[in-house]
Amino acid sequence: MGLSWLTIAAVAAGGAIGALARLGVVWLVHRDGLVHHHSTILAINAAGCFALGVLAGWISNRPSTVVQAFVATGLLGSLTTFSTFAVDALKLMHAGKPVEAVAYMTGSVVIGLGAAAAGYALTVGSA
Repeated sequence: MGLSWLTIAAVAAGGAIGALARLGVVWLVHRDGLVHHHSTILAINAAGCFALGVLAGWISNRPSTVVQAFVATGLLGSLTTFSTFAVDALKLMHAGKPVEAVAYMTGSVVIGLGAAAAGYALTVGSA
């Protein structure tokens, strides 16, 4: 797949939708102060890892398309967020919560990899 204007537009549209979806989830969860922000980001990132794993398994033997650019790079790329994960971990460290920070970092990586692997296994080799 070449970098065409259609691909650029698909990534931009997916990015806008994914970013707004993350904003909506964070707002819904935090409007009543129910969950710490880093827990929400962990859940969003895990869901995104699973979805990207599903997509990666599904496209493993298919050519790349504009739809895949929309979903993978645009939608899921903006829904999930490594930078927020990193800053949340840093904030926990600066708040004097090193055990919680390490648990968050470790849990994010293990859960993310597990979710991606589960999604991939679910679809790899499917028609």
